[in-house]
Amino acid sequence: MDKGYEKERFDSLSIKTSVAKKFNGFCRKMSLSKSMTLLVMIAFFEEKWNFTTRIHRSKNADARGFN
Repeated sequence: MDKGYEKERFDSLSIKTSVAKKFNGFCRKMSLSKSMTLLVMIAFFEEKWNFTTRIHRSKNADARGFN
């Protein structure tokens, strides 16, 4: 059971069988549950998106002479 999520209910997602097989293998390699693996992936992409967005905004500000 995932620490901090013991009392939460389960829900389901519909994905293609081939993608599910790859994801299950990835979860095993990570030694995490499917829920925790998804949370790690989401955190990674949110951080990456925020970093990219900040750089993009900074470059636009530089181009307009705001920095």
